[in-house]
Amino acid sequence: MPEDTSRHELRVDRSLCEGHALCVDLAPDVFVLGDDEVAAADTTPPESRWGQVKAAVDACPRQAITFSTLHTKGR
Repeated sequence: MPEDTSRHELRVDRSLCEGHALCVDLAPDVFVLGDDEVAAADTTPPESRWGQVKAAVDACPRQAITFSTLHTKGR
């Protein structure tokens, strides 16, 4: 029987980000601040980093960071 799997996908809304960089402080190996002072992220960070990612999502003053869980059927 196929096993259900899931993965998380991370997104930074560039139109909302104001460059506070709290995400970079909390998860520096997932988020970077670009030359334009807007955050960018690894859209599919390893599961071991999701505690840091969730903290960054909660800390963002503009709520510019979101993530979704994508469910797929295994083979």
